[in-house]
Amino acid sequence: VLVQSSQSVIDDVTANSNGTAGVELASASAIELTNTTAETNLNYGIWLKQTSTSDVTNSKTETNGNIGLYVGCSPLGPIGAGCPGIGPSPGNYLFTGNIQGNANYGIALDLGAKSSIITNQTETAAGSNSKDDLYDANSSCGTNKWFGNFTGATNNQPGGQSDERILTISLGYQLIALNAKTGLPAAGFGNKANQRLDANGYARTDFEVIRHPGIQTREAGQAGTYASVHR
Repeated sequence: VLVQSSQSVIDDVTANSNGTAGVELASASAIELTNTTAETNLNYGIWLKQTSTSDVTNSKTETNGNIGLYVGCSPLGPIGAGCPGIGPSPGNYLFTGNIQGNANYGIALDLGAKSSIITNQTETAAGSNSKDDLYDANSSCGTNKWFGNFTGATNNQPGGQSDERILTISLGYQLIALNAKTGLPAAGFGNKANQRLDANGYARTDFEVIRHPGIQTREAGQAGTYASVHR
């Protein structure tokens, strides 16, 4: 499946046993790719190339020949460098996926993948991918945010995974962050571990606006609804 468009929704796709990738988003933007199964492909399950501000949710990218889900420019990725004539892939949101059993990496972000959010990626056992479950070519993950992924998942970053957080919406439309291990308010999140959602369902922080596909309007967010939003 090749997607070269913008502001499109692609749902319920099965793309197994293909060549370079089961699903490729190339020169795309603002794509909603949901409920995708991409397994046993020669190289990648899902490939985001020169693609920005897109959401990949509820994906199953297992047992692929190289990487389950790759954000970068190279057919050999990750290469830790850019590619001539191919732009970066910033601002993508990878939420809820099964990434086990790939030949090299579960998820890999190359240098062109910036300001990305990767959360809730699971596997049946840590280290099920031959090299790393989670890989980021950017030093200290750069502007990318990894959280809430499988406990013990292997990664290439010194110091391991970022802190895991539970986020929920209160009756007053406050987005509240708790440390998943201690249950205490998460330090450094918004104003005393909470943020108000605006009329469009956005959580505003001191530095950035983070989208979540499950919250379209403020009224749609109900108390107790879990939202994977993180600063």
